[in-house]
Amino acid sequence: APGLGKTISMLAMIVSTSGRRPVNPPQFWDETSLQEDWDLTRKNPAKQEDLLRAMKPLRECIYANSPIHADDFSRVASYVSPPYNDDRLPTISSFYSYVSQELGDFASGAAMEGFRRNIFQLKSQMDKRSRKLFASRNSHHVRRLLWERQLLPSCATLVVVPDALLEHWYLQICSHVNFDVFRDSKDPVSDDNTNSNTTGDGNANSNAKNAKKKAPPRGLVYFDHMGDLADLSTDSFEAPSSNRTSSTRQKAQLWQLSQYMIVVTTFDSCRDYYGVELRLGRLDHVETESQNPSSRTSQRVSRKRTHSQRDTTSIPVNPFLSMRWLRLVVDEGHELGTHEASSPATRFINMIAAERRWVMSGTPTTGDEDDSTFSASALDQIQRLLQFLRH
Repeated sequence: APGLGKTISMLAMIVSTSGRRPVNPPQFWDETSLQEDWDLTRKNPAKQEDLLRAMKPLRECIYANSPIHADDFSRVASYVSPPYNDDRLPTISSFYSYVSQELGDFASGAAMEGFRRNIFQLKSQMDKRSRKLFASRNSHHVRRLLWERQLLPSCATLVVVPDALLEHWYLQICSHVNFDVFRDSKDPVSDDNTNSNTTGDGNANSNAKNAKKKAPPRGLVYFDHMGDLADLSTDSFEAPSSNRTSSTRQKAQLWQLSQYMIVVTTFDSCRDYYGVELRLGRLDHVETESQNPSSRTSQRVSRKRTHSQRDTTSIPVNPFLSMRWLRLVVDEGHELGTHEASSPATRFINMIAAERRWVMSGTPTTGDEDDSTFSASALDQIQRLLQFLRH
């Protein structure tokens, strides 16, 4: 159908790279320095506290949810506590692998992710060469460097769309993605599911009918505030957007979102997420240095927060900011150019880490070409788009 070329092309690109993880950022600590410090750690009983602190998320999870395995945690904690009188755990990577293998079956995905991040921080502290760099917390670039390299890499593509286009993406995904390619061999397939995907020549009603027939597999596409694609229908999109965003439906957690191929959210949700993170004071390590005065004001305010308020930075941030996405796509991306760079939705989207960043728009610049200020306005819009694209 006319006007669907961008969406179909993007879906084709997403499907062609399904299962491909982002390229890991270059190693930025010195392995020699890291090994030297680990050798000292293995012999120093005082370092026991540091290692057990790194394992704290696992301990809290196991004691709260699987107390029957508390003895397993105690056994592992005793084994990894220095000093070592033998050749156990020769590297910090072997320490991480051992703990993950022994306790991974008893801990949740969130606890394992917390443990992984703590190991990252432990490595940062051990690197003498870069210790001065890590200590320079006044640099926004350093905070961004540290933050982005401890994110969870994901094969998922995050798609940000205007609220009015949610149903459009639902219908196009159902109509043009061959779910049989991604379906587990054990999943039951009804007779309706054997039909091939539509070509897009039908109208919206036929698309909706086909969308219901295909019964997509779980774990493939997730709509923010709404749920897994397998649980949705066209009726799900008839409720007002305010009802969806205020829904009590349990949100997908970080380790769950990272397993999806496509995650779809809206500009309004990004605006709300930014407000939550800002109130909790968890954005200082995420936002890069900005030229606008509002960011400097927020930084001064954040430095005045009490100790109890600063402690909230230990709370996991929004899942969208906790992953390094393979691809970030903004549909009707000219919205990033027409809105001020300091707008909540734009700032939140710009903070999301992704290996590849795309803007989908038929009108990258908007305005009246006969207006004397059009050229200046268009340049401002392009500049904001380039800021999003990291150029």
